[in-house]
Amino acid sequence: MAGPEGPYTFFFATSAALVGNPFLMKNLSYDPVKDFEPVALVTRSHQVMVVQDVGRADRAGQGLARKAVDCRRCTPQPCGVTARAFNKRADTHFVLVPYPNINQGVRDTMAGRIEVGVFSISVVESLIRDGALRAIAIAANKKSAALPDAPLISETLAGFDLSGWFMLMAPAGTPKPIVDRMSAAIATAIRDPKIAEMGRKLGFDLEGPEAINPQRAAAYLQEQLALWKQLTAELGIEAQ
Repeated sequence: MAGPEGPYTFFFATSAALVGNPFLMKNLSYDPVKDFEPVALVTRSHQVMVVQDVGRADRAGQGLARKAVDCRRCTPQPCGVTARAFNKRADTHFVLVPYPNINQGVRDTMAGRIEVGVFSISVVESLIRDGALRAIAIAANKKSAALPDAPLISETLAGFDLSGWFMLMAPAGTPKPIVDRMSAAIATAIRDPKIAEMGRKLGFDLEGPEAINPQRAAAYLQEQLALWKQLTAELGIEAQ
């Protein structure tokens, strides 16, 4: 965006970059609070637990079954935080199988070599729609527009919400009028039905335009940092 004393650079940040990395990586080269100004919480990308066969997965939950987890972006960090949290809070004993190549994890789940997979909805939504995989639970406290019929883990485990999300950030010190202008532009764009439909088809849930503002984004970032601090302590995860 250009403007007075511009142009300005913005960072379309993942939840991993803003609230995962600070607790999983030592010597992080940036501070998500001090180095950036929240502009807008734009969209969420929920993780979903999928199976090839519901009956087999139900029986597997009673023993040492295998659960595929996406580790493309977590090396050398602990993999499968969602799956680990589920194991602890649900008192299950799934053996977590990390997949740096998530496509192989999806294929193994479809073939039944892995009983349960935990993937972003954006990765498996089309396979669920075509019947190749079945969604058994979403790791969120809010229904997904892409999979409206899928149950929520939080319906069984109160407060279980480990959604992925994307937030637009500006460098610290960016003038407030510029931050407000960009936030308003995002809210306007999301009102376009074509944008909302595109997001749904890709497995993303866009925020409501009325919820898009810098104040809401900053509050949500603080909520998520507190959640990850509690979660990593609960799971005994130390930064590496």
